Amino acid sequence: DAPINHGNSGGPIVDEAGRVQAVVFAGIESYEGLNFAIPIELLRVILPSLYAGGEVTHPWLGAWGKSATLSGSSENAGVTVVYALPGSPCQIAGISEGSVITAINGAPVKTLEELQSAIIRESPRTIVKLTGFRMGEDGKMGSPRDWFVMLDSRPENPSKDILDRDLESRAMLPLFGLNLEKVGSSKKFTVSSIIRGAIADESGFSTQDVVEIRDVKVDDDNGLVTVQLMTKKRKAGYMDAYISLTASLDSPSYF
Repeated sequence: DAPINHGNSGGPIVDEAGRVQAVVFAGIESYEGLNFAIPIELLRVILPSLYAGGEVTHPWLGAWGKSATLSGSSENAGVTVVYALPGSPCQIAGISEGSVITAINGAPVKTLEELQSAIIRESPRTIVKLTGFRMGEDGKMGSPRDWFVMLDSRPENPSKDILDRDLESRAMLPLFGLNLEKVGSSKKFTVSSIIRGAIADESGFSTQDVVEIRDVKVDDDNGLVTVQLMTKKRKAGYMDAYISLTASLDSPSYF
């Protein structure tokens, strides 16, 4: 409950027993009044690297996903690989989109946060064993299998790498949660599925909407990407509409 100023960044948060529990981060300029703290659990992971070389490079699989639940259950059961970047460790290892990761190096993971927490403790170019399964077209769980993956260095802005290395239409999935299918040889697409709670979902998109990508602009200074779309939404009677969507070049759903 203490007021935090920019000069306080880097100061410790100490509990009643005199133990450091976190380090103060005095917020982000575009969100004045919001202040943060880096927890001691994360500091234990990154401080040795900072002392050794002055820079922390996080590993990743080159994927974007969400916590998975099995049919008929509300409990988390792993992490679904919704999107894999071309040439990423995930794709090279043969982990197809739609696969579910349930363990890393033999340790079970039930949520995206648990998988990210395990990966961040590794180093780039480290080989890890992932365990999981592929979902069949009938929605049934396939046989368990292992993948051996060499982790890569996580880019500062993963979405920018996706726009550079993949089709704009495929990039709409990790950017906005919008899964598109091409219509014939034109530049138009139909929405095949939408990630619940994603930007596309909150913007009122639904399956079978028609989408045409008109323009994509990357704002490196602010870490944003803006996409101009011409759409025909089913909920609006398929009337033509011009819409602009903006997303961060980073996302907590990358791993």
